[in-house]
Amino acid sequence: MLTHDFIFEVILPPLLFEAALSIRWRELRRDMLPVVVLSTLGVVITAVVVAAGMVKFLAWPAAPAVVFGVLIAATDPIAVLAMFKDTGIKGRLRLLVESESLFNDGVAAVLFALVLAWAQATGSSQPSTVAVGRTLAFMTGGGILVGVTCGAAAVALAGRTSDHLVQATLTAVAAYGSFLLAENSQFSGVLATVAAGLLMGNLGVLSEDENRNIFSLRCSFLRD
Repeated sequence: MLTHDFIFEVILPPLLFEAALSIRWRELRRDMLPVVVLSTLGVVITAVVVAAGMVKFLAWPAAPAVVFGVLIAATDPIAVLAMFKDTGIKGRLRLLVESESLFNDGVAAVLFALVLAWAQATGSSQPSTVAVGRTLAFMTGGGILVGVTCGAAAVALAGRTSDHLVQATLTAVAAYGSFLLAENSQFSGVLATVAAGLLMGNLGVLSEDENRNIFSLRCSFLRD
């Protein structure tokens, strides 16, 4: 049976990690502005429009409408990305779609946690704007820090061995470990896994010598 915990803790981390591994930082930095705008402002606008529609046309209360709007605000272009891979499409279009989908997943996950806490609170217990901003920064910054730390540790350990099985194991540990460690620390597990994948992909996958490429296998469990 597919439960929330199974999907969130078992299926999601390797999917995010595998996608982040293939993104080159040099190309991402060039298109960082549109990616950030789409994955942040785009998610917020989508959530607001959906919430407003639920309130106006279905007469939903504001709190559940906002929660629902944030819940479905993140787009997941799995079919489009699968088509890109099957047809060998690369370049800026694929980078924009793939990068934006990764970051908007993280943004939406953080926003959903904050909005859900706001909706469940009542009266004077509702968090202020300042408190929400602090929590957002805490979850986002903490998740990225955990991901970078786990990714750097995996790269350092993998560089000490040429055994591909050990390297693949470290990749799996980094994918799941960064996610679970961040979640248990009240950070964003999604952003942690994406950060770990970006770091390991750019430090480990770009080796010109394929035999020394510490992530050349890309972990068979992460492949389609």
